[in-house]
Amino acid sequence: MFPLGGLAGFPFTGKTGWGAFNSHVPKDGNIVIMIAPHVGIDHYGCIGKVLRHGQDFSSSACGAAIGALAACEADPEAGNFKNGFLDHQMDCIKHMLAPHVASILEKDQKMAALAYKMYELQLEYLDSIIDISKWRPQSKLAIVGGIMINCDGKGNDMFVPLKFEIRTRFGTTDIFRQAFGYDRFAPYLEDEWEVEGNA
Repeated sequence: MFPLGGLAGFPFTGKTGWGAFNSHVPKDGNIVIMIAPHVGIDHYGCIGKVLRHGQDFSSSACGAAIGALAACEADPEAGNFKNGFLDHQMDCIKHMLAPHVASILEKDQKMAALAYKMYELQLEYLDSIIDISKWRPQSKLAIVGGIMINCDGKGNDMFVPLKFEIRTRFGTTDIFRQAFGYDRFAPYLEDEWEVEGNA
């Protein structure tokens, strides 16, 4: 396993990290990437919280995403890399999230909307760093994407699949239905998603 990720699950090793990862693969080998931001749901049904082992109270999940959203809500300039290199990953999350704060905050289920937006942003980031144009014809890149749902208790976490595709230097094949047996749903699209419930 080669960790590409950092805070909130973004592949923060960037193009250099992808290049290093890519160079370690056998000449006709394949790569599988899983990308999945996480959100908590505690035993009270509170989205954006989870009771972690050994703690007395539920805490934020994903803390980095929720913190970035709160920072951008409080300060419209929060996404402008104010910390220089001292908090680079968090500043990147704020920068990418800032244009979407208003649309997230208008949702009934803000934390769920935030999780889906983080998923979209992570896919965009991933697409911007990977390059398979010079791969050998036999090699394949599989991308599995979705949202991890952290729940209270041992072994209760869940995964919502949203993407499963195979890429080669010649193109992309969507195998989501073949793998999961149903068509992909898209509640993460801002203009289509409506959820009843409390924020």
